[in-house]
Amino acid sequence: MSEEKIYIRNITPDDVESIYNLVDGSLTLRTYDKYLYRILSEYFTKTCLVAESDNEIVGFILCFISQDDPSILFIWQIFVRETYRGKLVTQKLNKQIRDVAREMGCTKLHFTIASDSKLGKSMKKLSSIPFNSVSLHGLFLKSTKSDNGEEKIDILYETII
Repeated sequence: MSEEKIYIRNITPDDVESIYNLVDGSLTLRTYDKYLYRILSEYFTKTCLVAESDNEIVGFILCFISQDDPSILFIWQIFVRETYRGKLVTQKLNKQIRDVAREMGCTKLHFTIASDSKLGKSMKKLSSIPFNSVSLHGLFLKSTKSDNGEEKIDILYETII
């Protein structure tokens, strides 16, 4: 059995439907209007990447550079199809987006984790954790109400690129 090749490339408008379907079928990501994914595919192509295998999108990372602080790249959504997890897709996306961010002058990476997610629950116990020999630091908590009225907290993290 040969190893599947994973290719990382910039997003295009033709990817919107596939990305939307991955998000919509996910149990871990919030689904947004397709128009938002269309905007990302038109105006943020350098900082939005897809992972492909056999001409099929198997993962993506959707990011943008802060207009208020251009040294910050914000990761908005990252996802890998379940059947491709454990095949280094996330690491490939992460490496490529960090390279892009550095080329564009970014020095910091921000992302949020919902505290009610599996990852959020484990990270909530820690104030900082090692990640690829870099420290992640929780910057703030944002409290919102979920659809059923329960409090939901997103934690913003920062790391140096």
